[in-house]
Amino acid sequence: MDLTLIGNVADLFGATTAALWVGRWIRVLWQGRSQGDNDLAIVLDLSKPIVKDVERFLRENSIQAEVISISPNPGSASLGERPEDWEGAVSEFAQIVHTMQASLGTRPLHIFLAGPSVLAFGMGCIAGMDFDVHLYHWFPEKRSYAKVLRISRSLL
Repeated sequence: MDLTLIGNVADLFGATTAALWVGRWIRVLWQGRSQGDNDLAIVLDLSKPIVKDVERFLRENSIQAEVISISPNPGSASLGERPEDWEGAVSEFAQIVHTMQASLGTRPLHIFLAGPSVLAFGMGCIAGMDFDVHLYHWFPEKRSYAKVLRISRSLL
């Protein structure tokens, strides 16, 4: 799977909002400015929009993170029963993670997900243990997120 770059990664360091990549299955939108050592908040809003809730949570909890939104490509069909489609979506995610790491270095990742658990598992396998990953869960009764798990080599 190849993602089409919509704008130069180097341009991000001065841009306020830029669509980065569009693949067959997913679209990536970078929101904000690169501040050098800020954490990265990966927002996977695959089944419903969650970016506004995530931005509010980050602000209210004083988490300095650049928001990278990953959503379905509006021009693509829904993921069906074909395994190669699901593999393609996870492959596109892998390209994003590796490009971010090459461009920005390894930074702590804060991951927020609204989407199929199968994709979450596949994307988690891609991120692996190479990152400091903080996972958040939405608690509807609180109408907010809470950090529920930190993935690192210390779990092994």
